[in-house]
Amino acid sequence: SSFVPGNWVGLPGSPVSSSDTWSSGFSKAWGKNVGNVPMISCLQSGLSTTNGALQDGGCQAYELIAGTDPLGGAFKICLDSASNPNNVMSVESDSCTDFIAHNAVASADESGGDGSSVEEKLEQLDNLGDVHVTRSTVNPRNGGYTWKVQFLYDTDGPCEQKDDMVSLCNYSPGNVQKLCDDSGVTPCDTNSLKGTCLKPGSCDKLTVLDAFDKLNVVRFP
Repeated sequence: SSFVPGNWVGLPGSPVSSSDTWSSGFSKAWGKNVGNVPMISCLQSGLSTTNGALQDGGCQAYELIAGTDPLGGAFKICLDSASNPNNVMSVESDSCTDFIAHNAVASADESGGDGSSVEEKLEQLDNLGDVHVTRSTVNPRNGGYTWKVQFLYDTDGPCEQKDDMVSLCNYSPGNVQKLCDDSGVTPCDTNSLKGTCLKPGSCDKLTVLDAFDKLNVVRFP
């Protein structure tokens, strides 16, 4: 016999999809007993001592540390190219994506073109053109991912230049304003992201870094 390693459970020959969840609501990318699971109980009727039946209260269960919820839910990314324009991007606006799943795949090829990938979500923004997105493997410590976004072509708003072969806008939209930048008018929406920090209020569920951060050796948490 053969099996696929991991915690995936489904009908024989029918692997579950990345959107499938347990009855708890958590993704099946996690084991079934994830989060703050129900309290176990002790059935002492099957227990005995050398003196006979176990006395009442002789078997009790206690919770020492409550289980924590894994990362889940969705978020929105915003790009404000209007407040601090770089004078290259052809569309200056404050735009936000639709909700992006916490485990969204990187590209349209991976999503099958269903619009759920980070690439497709970003390219729906009116101030962004063509982007290339890659995704890391899952972080086993917190269930998070790292997406890398490369801005390829400007959107046609109209753009400054077009090539004479396939009529694409200029190759680079310049130094694009940082996604989710603090100076932007509309903040990125992380209210729908789920998960429990070991120390509530001490961790961020969404961190965005750009080339400037990399030069200053800022790392992802």
